Amino acid sequence: MLQPKISIIMQAYLGEYPGSRSNSIDKFIRAVNSFLNQSYKNTELIIVSDGCLITHDTYYSNFVKFENIKYVFVEKKGINNMYDEIEGAKFYRGVPRQIGVEVSNGDLITYMDSDDYLLPNFTELIIKEFNKNPNLDFYSNAAWFDNHVMEFPETSSFYPTNKSETYTIEGLDSTWVISQMKPGMITMAPWLFIHKKVDDIRWRDTIGNSEDVDFNTRFRKIYKRGIQVVIPSYVRCHFTNAWDY
Repeated sequence: MLQPKISIIMQAYLGEYPGSRSNSIDKFIRAVNSFLNQSYKNTELIIVSDGCLITHDTYYSNFVKFENIKYVFVEKKGINNMYDEIEGAKFYRGVPRQIGVEVSNGDLITYMDSDDYLLPNFTELIIKEFNKNPNLDFYSNAAWFDNHVMEFPETSSFYPTNKSETYTIEGLDSTWVISQMKPGMITMAPWLFIHKKVDDIRWRDTIGNSEDVDFNTRFRKIYKRGIQVVIPSYVRCHFTNAWDY
């Protein structure tokens, strides 16, 4: 069984912004601990502070001793905050993720948000899927956990949410359901995208079109060998105006 290294990039800004989550420090610590609890250990977490001194202080107070966690502080200096508007269009921050990719040394790259949660088998399931098709450029995860208030109707892209099948997750309040896309469908969320490390497709700041759609679209335009995988092991703990756990 091949055992490539997985790098998980976490862009972090723990300050307040429109639609931000509550208790950002506690959720950041919880997110990092969920990485440390992974069953597959050939991994690293790269935390990239987007000019956030709260992230900086929290990392040095809690995680500086861990060799499998790297930390980078990115100065803002004239850069807008995520979701600020520039000439009527939203600004999206992508450069910190690129810096995280550059300092990583994994064979596979994926991402997580600073307020979300990884089940202990998250990286293990990625490796199992990788070993089925190790020569692909990317793997797009089609399933994840949402709070039970989520209700996707059936569409050409999504299966309907199965509200009769709910889950409890150790370390999280409330109950959870699985959201799943149909075969052949790809979501642009970076936390569902696993890819080989490349040098020619770079994350960048964008205006109007979100940074994750921009990166994912450009990546798949050049690197076409990919597959949909179904590994529900990522928990989306915050969805603006819907839930916040």
